[in-house]
Amino acid sequence: MSNGDRVYTNETGVRFLAVSPSGEIIERLVPPERLLMSVRGAIGCTELLSLHLDTDLAMYVCQGGAVEHQHDTNLFAAVVLTAHWGRAPQAYSGTAVFVGGRDEANNHQSLSDTTAQFVRDMIGWATTRRG
Repeated sequence: MSNGDRVYTNETGVRFLAVSPSGEIIERLVPPERLLMSVRGAIGCTELLSLHLDTDLAMYVCQGGAVEHQHDTNLFAAVVLTAHWGRAPQAYSGTAVFVGGRDEANNHQSLSDTTAQFVRDMIGWATTRRG
């Protein structure tokens, strides 16, 4: 992190962004010990799929996706994933949650200001190009 990024530590909480299939973004700051419960609540699913996108970014989606939960495809999740991997290996459905990378103890870190803005920018870009 650079350029004056605000740093969220495990003492202040873990920041994540929940992005709905319609492109609505909700930012949350939760205690580290409540992260997975909060992610499950934001997604509305108990079986989570975690994708490590980069050293400072991971994405959670519902493991079952559209078939089991009848959620709309989340094209915004695919845009962020494609920006990192060059393609999305599959379609993702329902709300996607973006959180920071993992530390040495394998705990998720908060999104930095720069990474959170990157996700917001990708969602904004995709919103302007939807038909």
